[in-house]
Amino acid sequence: MAAGSGTDGTERIGILVLGMHRSGTSLLAQSLVQLGATAPRSPIGASANNEGGYGESRLVQSLNDALLTKAGTSWDDWQPPGSLPDDALSRAGEVLGQDFGTAPLFVLKEPRICRLAPLWLAALEGAGIAPRVILALRNPLEVAASLGRRNAIEPVLAHLMWLSHMLEAEAATRGLRRVVTDYDRLLAEGPAVLGRAGKALGIDWPTAPGAGPALARDALRHHRHDAGDIATTPGLPQALAQRLARVHAILSHWAEAGERDSDHAELDTLLARLRDDGRIHGPLIAQGRKRAVALQGAERRIASLEAAGTEARTERDRLAAERDRLASEAAALRGAVASTGGPLPGDVTADLRAALDRAMGELRHEAETRAELARTHEADRAARNDEIARLGRMLLHSESALQETRRARDRALDDTVRILQALRRAEARLFWLPARLRHSRLQQVLMATGRFDPDFYLRQNADVAATGADPRLHYLIHGLSEGRAPNAECIPETDPVPAEKTR
Repeated sequence: MAAGSGTDGTERIGILVLGMHRSGTSLLAQSLVQLGATAPRSPIGASANNEGGYGESRLVQSLNDALLTKAGTSWDDWQPPGSLPDDALSRAGEVLGQDFGTAPLFVLKEPRICRLAPLWLAALEGAGIAPRVILALRNPLEVAASLGRRNAIEPVLAHLMWLSHMLEAEAATRGLRRVVTDYDRLLAEGPAVLGRAGKALGIDWPTAPGAGPALARDALRHHRHDAGDIATTPGLPQALAQRLARVHAILSHWAEAGERDSDHAELDTLLARLRDDGRIHGPLIAQGRKRAVALQGAERRIASLEAAGTEARTERDRLAAERDRLASEAAALRGAVASTGGPLPGDVTADLRAALDRAMGELRHEAETRAELARTHEADRAARNDEIARLGRMLLHSESALQETRRARDRALDDTVRILQALRRAEARLFWLPARLRHSRLQQVLMATGRFDPDFYLRQNADVAATGADPRLHYLIHGLSEGRAPNAECIPETDPVPAEKTR
């Protein structure tokens, strides 16, 4: 049998489902399995976050996580990964063999593949498997809401992730046989959507599309938004909201009427701008994420201290009940002695006195233990209250710092977009000038934007000031691409609490 052929010699096909996390890729993958595509041998089971199951491979996910970590990133990032290990391609090929064997038609789905698509396409090619691609589209507002609910990811980061996943996947698979499916249409008219997908991909499904159990998932849906809401979403930088709306509109049209080659240039521009934003604003966004993690850690510590306080109060109540029991037993013994009305036999009196002495001794011991524990618990409670108060102050400070970081990031994004637009318009007019004169004119354009402060730039960047370089020229040649702030409004006014003080 030739490499890449099924058991009957026919061409093997791997259906690559590419889409952002929480975009309905699980539903789509499971629907394809119902149509006759082979599922992975190492499936990830259902969970509280995905009650219908994931439809993806545990081996693929583990490999993708390992590769992203080696490349200096993670699943919840939006910037392109760095260099992959030398053995990445061979490891991907091994996973394909382990998960799908010689299956003639199978479905490969795992959202991280969007950012690693060139690797997996190369692995499929190396195995002689023909790729067919389905781009899974869902409203980015719904995706952000779902990620916020499941992973506490802030909306701006979720939207940047959505752009990165969709644009990178589209660019990597351009020219291949592919189709776009829309989440809303898949839920509303699943069999028809899958039938059209099969025709677009040139696949005759082994089982005709029907309303199987995988498509009965609308009840599990938790978030709904209209496409018209994307461009006007409160709290999002205008430039980001417009990009989200434009990418969603293009891909939504593809899902309804088919792909248009005329859209490719615009998508390329949007992807280039996203990558530029990563280089410029990546460090600032990373700082904001670190602050968010510190904030979550403080909240967990407060919850832990509150739980310890509840446990101490429970122990205090138990000791009080034990004290009352011993006091009751001692009273009962005294009553028994008093009720005799006269002298008792010596052995009975001795037994009662011994029992009374034991009870009183136990009572005194419990009282002393209770007092010591009370003192200890009171000291612990005071210490915990002090710690809770300190963590509360730190929490408020961190929230304020995080909000300021977000505002500064938004200002930096808007200012940089404004500067870039002005410079690009000027470059289109000045490209014919000698470099020195062109740089001089571009410096004038930079200052005319009103968003660059040369005095601030020198104060903020001691390395530039030390060289005596012109701040305007340095920003044009280096600072803009390095993500240096053009003015004081792009720098957070509030610093986070130092890590050593949070312990």
